[in-house]
Amino acid sequence: MDLIQKIKNSGPQNAAILDTKRGLIEKNDSQILVVDEELVKNIQWIREGDFSEKKGERTLKLIGSVHPIDQIEVVKKVKENKLKEYPLTAADMITLVKRKKPNIKQNRIYSIVSENKLKENTEYSSYVFRSKKQEEAYEKHGIVQGGTPSIYKPSIVNYIINVFENEI
Repeated sequence: MDLIQKIKNSGPQNAAILDTKRGLIEKNDSQILVVDEELVKNIQWIREGDFSEKKGERTLKLIGSVHPIDQIEVVKKVKENKLKEYPLTAADMITLVKRKKPNIKQNRIYSIVSENKLKENTEYSSYVFRSKKQEEAYEKHGIVQGGTPSIYKPSIVNYIINVFENEI
């Protein structure tokens, strides 16, 4: 049965729309149910008649009362441009380190970054994923595809110099 037929059978006044992008179930302008962002991510659809409690499939069952409120506070997550926070490429970082410490070799800079796991530390670095799939693999499993570039905060320069100076 298609969506239009289902709405016709139940009546438009009894239909609501689940917007999984915004996390809302809306019936009209005054009847809105906000669904938690994490819950929306975990919604998995089942076919009518396909559900079996005994197989252990993940499902979402809404039970309970919904209490109306006068207003809701919406926290909107705004993704800032990463380049504002991480303005340096690897070449920029190396140039700035060498400007302050001309005797440090490029290989040593990269080994300091590696040994101190600075690429994984968001205080100093961020990966620039080339696809959503790469980003999701990293978020879910911590796997970074080879060749994924990093960008850096200016603070990494002083960190590298401090490590280098403490070795001497």
